[in-house]
Amino acid sequence: MKLKKLSYLAAAVAAAVLTAFPVQAISFNTVPQAVQSGVTAKNAVTYFGSEVLESYTYNPQKHTYHKITDSKQLSLLIKLLESGKTKAPKGAKEGGFLLVTKNGKHEIYIDSQEKELLTLCKNNNAASPGRVQWLVFMSADKITEMSYSGSVSKAWGFRTDERWALSEAASLLKSLKVDETKRITTQPEDHKNPPTGGKPLLLEFNTGVSHRIDFGDNGEDSLSIRSTDMGYSVTYFLQKGECDRLQKGLKDISQKNPTYILSLPMKLKTEEIASVSAYGYLGESSFSIDTSVPYKIKRLCESLQAMRVYGVGKYMAEEMNFNTPGGDGCYIRIIKRDGSEDFIHIYAEEMTILHSNSSYYGYHFTKEDFRSLYQELTKIV
Repeated sequence: MKLKKLSYLAAAVAAAVLTAFPVQAISFNTVPQAVQSGVTAKNAVTYFGSEVLESYTYNPQKHTYHKITDSKQLSLLIKLLESGKTKAPKGAKEGGFLLVTKNGKHEIYIDSQEKELLTLCKNNNAASPGRVQWLVFMSADKITEMSYSGSVSKAWGFRTDERWALSEAASLLKSLKVDETKRITTQPEDHKNPPTGGKPLLLEFNTGVSHRIDFGDNGEDSLSIRSTDMGYSVTYFLQKGECDRLQKGLKDISQKNPTYILSLPMKLKTEEIASVSAYGYLGESSFSIDTSVPYKIKRLCESLQAMRVYGVGKYMAEEMNFNTPGGDGCYIRIIKRDGSEDFIHIYAEEMTILHSNSSYYGYHFTKEDFRSLYQELTKIV
């Protein structure tokens, strides 16, 4: 499926209750499942025979994971863990570790009884930037869909189920660094009255779990995450500039695979359209047209087809609230020979289409594209 884009108008609709946190962790005392078959890289660090892909220490008070980058520390950690000498109970939460291996994820909790492990954990927590626990824990390959409702100051957003986009977004989220000098708060989650509105990033997983991530509210580097399967939400403050980096990264992902509009009213043959009426504004200028002349209809559809857009999002029309354009924009009504109608609202950087089959589509493009379209429409008039 092609990368699909949400218009700003559709953003609030997409902000349904979608949230998720990690599944229940296994304890260190749980024996790992059989090691997957396959070739292990030469000199790779292994945990009970399975290659370690990522490793973190855990700060339970801050709800953060801290990446282990020192190979000697990692080797020591594996040696201590595989020795089986830990006496920490399953629920111990003075510290811990997360090992991501080819055989799956392993969470290990420790307490003060394990002085060497706890010292290693605390030292790495102090040396390595904290990262959002639930984002580090999530499995990128289990994400099935992602949507983002865009920024407050600039109307854009997208929805996608493309694997490359989901993988890039997951890597970006896992890399976010927490400002541990500021307070991290938790609060009970009311699943009967979930949050609405805002401009969340939504992730859905093939396990039935989903994340809702809100960030950058009120210009602050804050990030909150809530879940369908947890009883509380967590709010972090990220290091300065991290929210901007996240938003820029999401927009870069959304714009990597632009496509042309090649469907719906723009694909209609001229003979299928009975008439077109339109009006528009750009600065101090304006135009209006009401025509059934075939060549004018053809030119209008060709002009729409020539616009380069980033993608498309589809929703039911009853979820939308269509208003006439305010400021720079165009309004187009297409009446087909079968009696059905399509309505197109075009703003400076977005296009919304309402079809007679009760479907809504949203497109995004650039201001330059809009200006070119506007000028072409005035020529048709």
